[in-house]
Amino acid sequence: SDTRDDSDTDEKPQFASHSSRITRYNLSDSPSNMYDNPGASSATSQSFIDVMVPESRDTYDRSRSRVRDASWSYREPVCRNGIDCSDPSCNCNHPAEWQVCDNGVGCEEFECKATHPEGRKTTCFNGNDCKDFTCELLHPLTRMNPCADGDQCSVWDCKALHPHGRPKACFFGKHCYNSACLCLHPLERQLCPNGNECIEFICQFDHPSNRVIRCDRGVACNNFYCDRLHPDDWDLCEQGIDC
Repeated sequence: SDTRDDSDTDEKPQFASHSSRITRYNLSDSPSNMYDNPGASSATSQSFIDVMVPESRDTYDRSRSRVRDASWSYREPVCRNGIDCSDPSCNCNHPAEWQVCDNGVGCEEFECKATHPEGRKTTCFNGNDCKDFTCELLHPLTRMNPCADGDQCSVWDCKALHPHGRPKACFFGKHCYNSACLCLHPLERQLCPNGNECIEFICQFDHPSNRVIRCDRGVACNNFYCDRLHPDDWDLCEQGIDC
C-alpha cells in the first residue's frame, strides 16, 4: 500500500482548481508582496510560505510589473520650451530641428535660423532695403553702412546711408542748369553765371540746353549767316569770296 510521510514539510499543498496556481513567497519580503488570501496555506517551510494565487490575478501582476519596470527606466524629460529652448546646456528632449546658436545673445548674423535667447537684437523687417539711418536692428551685411559725415555729406554719388535732413542728390546731376537748385550735384558741375545768354565761344562752364551752341568750324566757318557761336576773331565778309 502507498505510504505518506507527514513529516515532509516541503511538500506543497494540493489545490484542485484550474484557475489558480501556487506561488511560494519569501517571508523576509515586504508584506506588500503577499495578498490577503483566505485560501493561503498555513504550512511553512523555514522562511517560505506557499500561497494559492488566482491565475488571472497573477497574470495581471506580472503584466503590471512589466509596465512598471518600463516606466521606471531612465528617460530624459521633454523640454517644456520645445524648439524655442535657448539653453545650449539643456539635457531634455527637444524636437529634431532644435538648434541653439553658439553666439547666443551676441549673434549679429541676419540670416541665422538657430534659436537665440531673449535680449538679442531682432532682424529688421526691411532687411537690405532699410533706408533708416537710425535703425539699430539687424541687417544683412550687404546693406549700405551709415555715412560718417551724416547730414553734412556733400558727395553727390555717396552710396552710404544718410539722415533725412541731408539734401537729396539732384536727378539731373551734372546736367542740372538751374542755378537755384538746392540739391547735391557732382563737383565737376560749374554753372556759367550768364546762363543761356553766354556768348563766349571758349566758355568752359556749364550752360542750359537752350543756349546757342558753338560752331564746329569755329573761325574757319565761311557761312556769313551761321547762327552759332564763333570765336571773337571770326569776321566774315558778307560778300564772301567777292568781298
